[in-house]
Amino acid sequence: MSLFSMRFGRAVAVAALFAAMPLQAAQAQPSDMPMKAMSGKAMHDPAKSERRIKDLHDTLRITAAQEELWGNVAQTMRDNDKTRQASWADKAARGKAMNAADHLKFMQIMTDQHASGLKQLVPQFEALYVVLSPEQKKLADKAFTRHQRGEDRRRCERE
Repeated sequence: MSLFSMRFGRAVAVAALFAAMPLQAAQAQPSDMPMKAMSGKAMHDPAKSERRIKDLHDTLRITAAQEELWGNVAQTMRDNDKTRQASWADKAARGKAMNAADHLKFMQIMTDQHASGLKQLVPQFEALYVVLSPEQKKLADKAFTRHQRGEDRRRCERE
């Protein structure tokens, strides 16, 4: 087998892998559900967002003196959630008309929105973090480490 054909074969395999990724990811997305089943609650459940905010508030044991800074954090989380949910609603409205390139573009949009949301959230959270007690900081560190490992996401999905 020539070097060219081995490289070509690898390139085809990699291309196939990347082509399959959006299709696999799309299988679990709400846009593939029948539109009748996509109620507004299924697309966006504000109660779930509020539960996450309340859980974090309770986990961090926010005091009355910290409420104003916490309010900024919570509002930023709500704003980010509204932006994300609007994108999901747009995707659901487009439904099965989306092709592989559209799915990749959607993933890019969601990634950009996530990065933008973090740019908004980080300064709000940093302002809160500096006034947390050492015990609260430990709780925050643990909560965010757990979230990054996906433990919170899996727990939320089970609720």
